[in-house]
Amino acid sequence: MTLLTNRLRRAFIGSVFSFMGLVAHLPMAVAGDYKDIWWNASQSGMGLNLSQVGNTVFGAWYFYADSGQPTFLTFSGEIQNNRLSGALYRNTGPAPSSNYDASRVQSSAVGSAVMVFSANDPHLARFEYAFEGKTGAIDLQRFSFVDNAPSLNKDFDGMVYGINASSGILAHFNFSLGGGKFKLTREITAGSCVFEGTYVPQSEAVSARGSYRCTDLSAGTFVAPRLRVTPEGVYVGQIIKTSSAGQLATETHAGMGLASVAVLDFTGKSIRITGSYSDCSNKDFRTSAVAQVTATTLTFTGSDNTITDSNASDPNFCRSGPSVNEFYSLAELRAMEPSDPFFQCLPKCNVAVLNQTWTGIDPDRRTYRGTLQHTPGTQLINYTKQVLQDPRQPGRTSFPLGSQIWVVE
Repeated sequence: MTLLTNRLRRAFIGSVFSFMGLVAHLPMAVAGDYKDIWWNASQSGMGLNLSQVGNTVFGAWYFYADSGQPTFLTFSGEIQNNRLSGALYRNTGPAPSSNYDASRVQSSAVGSAVMVFSANDPHLARFEYAFEGKTGAIDLQRFSFVDNAPSLNKDFDGMVYGINASSGILAHFNFSLGGGKFKLTREITAGSCVFEGTYVPQSEAVSARGSYRCTDLSAGTFVAPRLRVTPEGVYVGQIIKTSSAGQLATETHAGMGLASVAVLDFTGKSIRITGSYSDCSNKDFRTSAVAQVTATTLTFTGSDNTITDSNASDPNFCRSGPSVNEFYSLAELRAMEPSDPFFQCLPKCNVAVLNQTWTGIDPDRRTYRGTLQHTPGTQLINYTKQVLQDPRQPGRTSFPLGSQIWVVE
């Protein structure tokens, strides 16, 4: 056990520093994007179309004049502290034709406009106007052509920020949306949180609110003002939590989408393993084992039978022994096998991950090659692993090929 502990410690420390370097270069989600069509549902036929580059916004307000004719006024300015103000311009010009004369286009200032965006919900704003003797204010929200919930209704793997002092933690996000009901399960190695409530479409995003509960026994209410999937297929969003003690916290999500049909969920299942593999400097046969998978741990049970081609003075000599029970957390196992795609993706794996060949270096500095092959339509996985070079045996060039069959039950 001492040898195993030292291996885990060396691998874990190395992977932590590599991971910290990776996270330092990950982009954070961008807020303050207000380009959209805005309207008030009780005043259909009137609205605002906003375009935005950086903090500069150009807006076109379309409405009906006293005469009943369609009319629009324009404004522009920079957003400062969620507030935009600028002059309102009336625009006139020629009708479309093959002899269009751009010199006839005229703009004249006729009043002023102020648009204040909600600090708590980027889907809400208030528009105040004054022009040609008219003054007023309109409460606005983003206009949605369709319910964009289907783009979120799947699994995503990525990062969560803001749940502790770390700059980011690997996370899995699972959505279930439909009929106005909202559910999001956010899983990390240390546990999970479930957010449930209601949602409404908000342009290309959804806005949700409700209550949450976590495996660490924390609970409270939440508001998710803008959860969406970008055109590149990346899920981004923020969840603003209020704990039962009244503490406010915000977590930011970013993840790549995984097609639900292409994800194998091993949580709560057993994997029956048969076959052999080369582990120590001699040849170690594990004739059978069972791995029980949970969200945070793996439990291995089984019997070890070894055939030795080394001598007992070798510190890595595998000894025959009775049945063994091994207990690994997923974090430890991932540190032990940093190049193994299966151990890195547990408990939920993209099917594509399970059909590949890879090479790696283990904590004992052995170079190896491995393969995973998932049989489509089944829970059958073929696993092979072969050492290519072992620094403890510099003259050795031939190593046995270990092969196993894993059946998910």
